[in-house]
Amino acid sequence: MRRKESEPRTGKPSALLRWTGFGALADLERSASNVLAGRGFRVVRVGETIAVLGGEPATAARHCAHLPGVVWIGLGYTSEGGPEALLASLQALGERYLKRNSRFGVQVEVTGSKSLRGDLIGAANSRLLGLRRGTRIDERSPELIFHVALDRNQGVAAVEIRRGVGGVPTSTAKAFCLVSGGMHSSVVAWMAALAGFSVELVHLRTSEESVVEAGRLYSELSHRIDPTRLKLTLLTGSKNSPKGVLASWLKKKKGGGESPVFAGYHLECREEFSWRGVTGVVYPLLLFPEPEFKRVFDSLGLTGYFESNGLLSGIQESVASAYRVGSFGGARAELHEVVDSVK
Repeated sequence: MRRKESEPRTGKPSALLRWTGFGALADLERSASNVLAGRGFRVVRVGETIAVLGGEPATAARHCAHLPGVVWIGLGYTSEGGPEALLASLQALGERYLKRNSRFGVQVEVTGSKSLRGDLIGAANSRLLGLRRGTRIDERSPELIFHVALDRNQGVAAVEIRRGVGGVPTSTAKAFCLVSGGMHSSVVAWMAALAGFSVELVHLRTSEESVVEAGRLYSELSHRIDPTRLKLTLLTGSKNSPKGVLASWLKKKKGGGESPVFAGYHLECREEFSWRGVTGVVYPLLLFPEPEFKRVFDSLGLTGYFESNGLLSGIQESVASAYRVGSFGGARAELHEVVDSVK
């Protein structure tokens, strides 16, 4: 059936990312732009939602699936025609995704007008209920969740396709993450990213296998967070004093600021990580039981597993040692690109 000329048009096909409300929305906008850089997408802000225009929306949604600071990810439309254009977009989504006897919920956000929000909720439910026989509203356990947001005359309508990872958008605040290549330090590095930090992974070379696993972690994170806020530093020094290598580097690096240091050490080792001028972060391990570490590690898709050798948990402040530094950062990269660059 052809659309009548008097009927409002649907908006532009978009992937939609809803901000968690933590940190700064501008950081999420920048992060999405950098994650999608070079892929033909354009990022705009509509209220507290980031809309990704151009290209294939499902592709954009896939690239942003693990972006910190996102509560849900949806597919839909971005429109500039006020409520009527927004409802037309919602109806188009309902026609595509609703089935007979579907249970759905609608979440509506309107900037600056509570009365308009109530009217929009009623109109949205009415549009969707009439599309398929047996459909009903179920806010407690819906099969589909539709989102509608109106900010002045601009709006978005979306169907939620997955939950985001939550957390805080990547900011300019920096954290050092000491990584061995093993499970605990990898998970803690991801938690630092979810806390909104720009992350510098610091790896002490103990074997070629450990370098590969640290590179694997960088590669995975570079496809999850703003890659311009990610770096891997590889330290190589005397095998006779590996603790001193990391101790020397950290004390030198920490001389110019108060960036926190995340490390994958265990509860019984926390007292050893208390150097002057170094802010150690222990709470990730205090909150996570071992099965939860395993679950998060598996979700990172890190197929390798290099057991931690304990060097990160027992570094003595007084030891010093010479070392050389290799680094890679600021870009998305596959494993071989990372390893070839830092070696």
